[in-house]
Amino acid sequence: MSRNFKAITTKGVSCISITSAEERFGRDFVIKAETTNMVFVGTHKKKYPVAIDPDNNFYSIQDGNLVELGSIETLCGLDPVKAPTETVNIDIMGKAIPIGLVLCYRLGHY
Repeated sequence: MSRNFKAITTKGVSCISITSAEERFGRDFVIKAETTNMVFVGTHKKKYPVAIDPDNNFYSIQDGNLVELGSIETLCGLDPVKAPTETVNIDIMGKAIPIGLVLCYRLGHY
């Protein structure tokens, strides 16, 4: 997302480009997130560092404790169940057939 947005703010969480984090908040603020083996991504309520773990869950670091904020979908108020799934279909004789099925057949996995 950092390729498309300089900053995102939602539900009290401000996520910024990691390249400008240290100059904007200071090294000590960023280190609080990095000592948890996560990556600093922004602030929560404008005073707590926010970090993201390898499973894409966001955490607020408040007085040395991790407070789980949820995934990006949760922070943005989106329902992950209703998210569209990307598919590619091929029209064969007027029927839409998923490309995965065609590739499996072609490669001998079907």
